[in-house]
Amino acid sequence: MHILAQMEKALEVLKENPLVDRVTVDGDDVIFRFNGGEKEEAELLTDLVASGALIHNYMRDQADIEEIFRR
Repeated sequence: MHILAQMEKALEVLKENPLVDRVTVDGDDVIFRFNGGEKEEAELLTDLVASGALIHNYMRDQADIEEIFRR
């Protein structure tokens, strides 16, 4: 996810969500593991926008665990 403004607020929302872990920040990009379905993902994005975070780009990686370890 690429965040243009209010990174701190976005990180608060991510850290408070029990379905999110392994949050990593690289400049304006945030990478995290999400353990929920589409409905929970939509709720998380709604919470992020409601917090004031200005999200420019969001992408969910559909890779399986084997592919992730090969990267």
